[in-house]
Amino acid sequence: MTDPISGKQRNILDAFPMPSHSTRHQNTNAFDEDAYQDYANMLDDVMKQASSWYKGSQEVTKWLKSEERLMEYHLPTLDRAIREDGVDPNDMELRDELEKQRVDFLEKLSIDEKDYELAKNILIKIGRVCASRAKSRPLDIAWEKVKEAGMYMKDDTLSNYLYVVSTYPSMSMSLGPFESIFDVFDPSKESENENDIDSTKFQEDGESRKRDISEEIAAFYDCIYVPTEQSTSVRVKALVRKGNAKGAEMLLENSGMTKLRLRSFQPILKQYLQQGDLRAALSLYSRMRSEPNVNLDAETYVQVIANIAEKGHFCHDSLPIDGVDEYGFSTSNGPEFLDQLVTDMSEDVIEISSALAKRLHTAIQKSFKDKKSGRNLEEQHPLAPLKQEIDSAEADETLACRVTIDKTTGACPRSGARLRLIKLAKSEREHLKTKLFELADTLQKNFVKNRKKKDKPQPKVTASKMLQSFSAWLDKRKGKPFTAIVDGANVAYYLQNFEEGKFNFHQIKFMVDTLEGMNEKPLVVLPSKYVGKSFYVIRGNGVQKQRLSEVDWAILNRLRDAGMLYVVQENNLDDLYWMLASISEQEKSRQGVSLDVSVEDPSGRWPGTRPMLVSNDQMRDHKLGLVEPRLFRRWYASHIVNYTFTGFVGDECVDDEIMFSPADFFSQEIQSNISTFGFSEGTGTRVWHFPVNDWNENERFCLRV
Repeated sequence: MTDPISGKQRNILDAFPMPSHSTRHQNTNAFDEDAYQDYANMLDDVMKQASSWYKGSQEVTKWLKSEERLMEYHLPTLDRAIREDGVDPNDMELRDELEKQRVDFLEKLSIDEKDYELAKNILIKIGRVCASRAKSRPLDIAWEKVKEAGMYMKDDTLSNYLYVVSTYPSMSMSLGPFESIFDVFDPSKESENENDIDSTKFQEDGESRKRDISEEIAAFYDCIYVPTEQSTSVRVKALVRKGNAKGAEMLLENSGMTKLRLRSFQPILKQYLQQGDLRAALSLYSRMRSEPNVNLDAETYVQVIANIAEKGHFCHDSLPIDGVDEYGFSTSNGPEFLDQLVTDMSEDVIEISSALAKRLHTAIQKSFKDKKSGRNLEEQHPLAPLKQEIDSAEADETLACRVTIDKTTGACPRSGARLRLIKLAKSEREHLKTKLFELADTLQKNFVKNRKKKDKPQPKVTASKMLQSFSAWLDKRKGKPFTAIVDGANVAYYLQNFEEGKFNFHQIKFMVDTLEGMNEKPLVVLPSKYVGKSFYVIRGNGVQKQRLSEVDWAILNRLRDAGMLYVVQENNLDDLYWMLASISEQEKSRQGVSLDVSVEDPSGRWPGTRPMLVSNDQMRDHKLGLVEPRLFRRWYASHIVNYTFTGFVGDECVDDEIMFSPADFFSQEIQSNISTFGFSEGTGTRVWHFPVNDWNENERFCLRV
């Protein structure tokens, strides 16, 4: 490469000047120069902030500013904890070693306990400032001084140090066994085995202690306090970096932790898969799925499935993986093995990303490229998106492709399988009800706490009790069951955001009349503020009082008399009421008969789930804290019906028709269905379809082996 100014040839080393071999670098007790400079700058800032209370002696101040260790430290228990991957917080050895180091340190520097505590507080403060500035390199030196002084830090200080060094790792500690970037090109620095990167190797006299600081702080913490999820995860990652997946798994087992999370297991699982140790990987996978606090994500499942696919274990003629039947697998090879894993995945994951779809395609293509069934699986450019496939596949063909599902029939063009709408089971409806009751009380407490008029009396009845009363009313009432729940406020405000706009009762009447004309039985849910003499509404650019007219009263009274109105009392959220109504059993009025409408309905009603919920509310306020995303999605897809009509001006509307967008025809979640396309009568094959969150709504990743 030629310098555009001087015309001289340049190379990569011009960007990284060779380090000078100064006397400082020859001093084995000297700290890393760059790390020390960052530490010194941080120390200056902290001492300025601490000027009002730091009155340390010249000796302790000199030690804090020292560019090298003034004495060796000997903490064999810490070294052993790292080498042997195990610690016992009840073991007092490290405490005893720290105390001996502290006594020797005080004697070496000729300082008193007051000086010692001042120095300790400075190092604690450095940790806090590093956290606030997202800088970890000063802690490379601060941690060395903690050990040199034999300091017994409180758990919150160690946790802070650990957070900083594990979240913002310094460049000086990221090169593994290499001292600098130039050592990468130095043959003398190569490990005998490229996988044998042992960060615990160091000279016993204390020189060349180039160790993973985050691992050391985590082990230090675990030697003194009860291991935490943070300290355990850091040590697991460190062991995995050294290629010791089994040691990392053993550490988890011996940690005593009862609330391990996904991040504690992921590095171990990934290494087992990379090493091709599928038995160990599936053992860990089975354990992860059984842990109550571990929720496997899409990436983890795809990682497992793709790695097993690349080893060929989903092929019909593949050999089973020995010994995995004890982990709950009924088979460990062939298409049935894939079905087991994707079934697991469908219980925890709703959709995948396009990157994960591409990963699955690549793995299946690699596995089946030499098989007859994989004859149409094309290798695709790693940076190119998966292309759409529209041609019908043959019965014996392996599929791993991008397809568009017919939105009116649910049919897949490649496999011929038809996707279905997965509704809430009875147990899921009961679970959703329970969550609604819990949410009612939470929202009521927040509302009362934040309302402007603090002198208003507290509600006499809890929101959950009132919602349960509504549920009981639905179950006990006689007459025809409700088949259409109307979000009254949503309908009345629809397209009314103009100068003469208002809460329009005529629009509610219009909706009710239309639904009755479609042979539906509507129930309108309204907040109590809209059934009083007057209320405030946002109109145009301001808030104005709206008074009910005689016609408005007539509409309300007609709904009341027909038993088609339910008024939600003050301090209660109407959304919860119409959501609950949509999943109510309506025991007495239904008498166990399904309200759903079939495709062959003779009266011409559109097919789908009943009761439907007529609303344009996207419910972004509820879904995140309500229930598991899968249940919310199943409820929303099955019950919500959107609408459009020309907004009323007063009591007039230029168009007398409402256009409805019925609930989804098929579910937006991972599902399998049997395809009979190309098979003899009574036979077929299982096909999986995955929604992809960055593809179009009706696009799916289609998988069949």
